[in-house]
Amino acid sequence: YGAAMGGGNWDAGVIYSYNTNTSVYKDLYDFRISYGDYYQRFVDSGYAPFGSLILASDGKLYGMASGYNAYYQNIHGFGNIYSFNINNNTYTNLHAFGGTKDGFGFGSMIEHNHILYGMTSGKPQYAPQLMDVAFNQHASNFPAVNSGNIFSFDPVSQTYNNLYNFDTVNGLAPYGSLIVGSDDKFYGMASAGGANSSGVIFSFDPISKVYTNLHDFGGLFGAKPMGDLTQSGDYLFGTTSAGGGNGSGVIFRFNPVTRDYIELYNLFDSTGSSPLGGGFALVNTNPTGILTPRANQSMDVYPVPAHNYLTADIENATGEPVLLKITDINGRVVWVPQTKPENGNSKIQLDISSFESGLYFLQACTSDNTIVKKIVKE
Repeated sequence: YGAAMGGGNWDAGVIYSYNTNTSVYKDLYDFRISYGDYYQRFVDSGYAPFGSLILASDGKLYGMASGYNAYYQNIHGFGNIYSFNINNNTYTNLHAFGGTKDGFGFGSMIEHNHILYGMTSGKPQYAPQLMDVAFNQHASNFPAVNSGNIFSFDPVSQTYNNLYNFDTVNGLAPYGSLIVGSDDKFYGMASAGGANSSGVIFSFDPISKVYTNLHDFGGLFGAKPMGDLTQSGDYLFGTTSAGGGNGSGVIFRFNPVTRDYIELYNLFDSTGSSPLGGGFALVNTNPTGILTPRANQSMDVYPVPAHNYLTADIENATGEPVLLKITDINGRVVWVPQTKPENGNSKIQLDISSFESGLYFLQACTSDNTIVKKIVKE
């Protein structure tokens, strides 16, 4: 399942499906015009989604629409949060963004402990083809949209909460998405603001609601990040769309604990430049799909297949704390259990009754080792 930002019956984007077995493409829903207030006239049904859909634990798809027409470069509202039920093809508008309090709906949402989290954005500092002309026309009416925010949305109670407002000092106008780190904090990037006005890497604690600017981009070390971070072990990896030795962006590595930033590669035009969206895809080169554990650590997972409950039997001879997390087949974190094995041998029962049927991976992580086991949910 995916979402396109243009085309369809009203040239406002569509939600579609593609069956990989039959090669059949279906247009499932057409975003459309719904007249009303000039600046909000499209928000009843959404307009031009820019991010990806996510499959939440309740079995529905969730996404954001931007309210921006890239072809005509004008604003039709500020976008919205929506759900799509794949069982009956029902689209529901859940929350309309308002420019003075939110910003524009860009990027994708994540699910953490059955709550959706995401970011809105504002005027782009790079890639003006996104909506620069339109923003300049209406910025005086909606000054807050220059920054964007971090928000939460409870799909059960349909409660929207503005958790943090971006600003010039600590970063503004994010265009990527949040990720859930191994420490249960959220990590992301803003495309502008910060000490060098070139964007930042930040963390956000969903419990304490504390936002921390971890790194300021600028100049030869990369500038104006537009995509997502990817975590591997202790490090976050990402790209910038500008800056670096060739002015075309960089690939970087960042340690959120020590805050050490290393520029790994300078991009340049002849071999690819200026990445704007998404993150890295982590590929396990072990053909079995299972990482080989150290001799002093092992994990058994049963039953296979599982129905409502799953047991993880962990042997950890070092006594080091172990972090558990469950990902889907695309590597997205589905759940980070709050119950964590503290040390030594542990047998933990996990409630996966809310999971959709399918294939998942359970990871048991220590500081220098990760064991991955396949889960089949019936």
